[in-house]
Amino acid sequence: MRQRLEYAAAWPFIKILGILPRPLARAMGIGIAWIVYLLHVRLRQVGMRNLAMVFPEKSARERAHILRGVFTSLGRQLAEVCQFPQIQSRKHRRHRCL
Repeated sequence: MRQRLEYAAAWPFIKILGILPRPLARAMGIGIAWIVYLLHVRLRQVGMRNLAMVFPEKSARERAHILRGVFTSLGRQLAEVCQFPQIQSRKHRRHRCL
């Protein structure tokens, strides 16, 4: 049941990111990832703990910078994945015309 609710909550964002122009979808994906970064304290703590284990020589500030970069990258990837149907559709139309 929980998975269905999570899917239902994510569905509108997935569809919106899929129909937006790619640059706008990427910006919105990054925005969504930053909102998750800011609101999901436990996830941020786990990320910082993991980075502390992997990079003990780095300061907490450096690790936080890395973690923010990871969330930014995840936002970009989210947008790209949501654009797949649109990309496939363009590819299909292009090959049909040949």
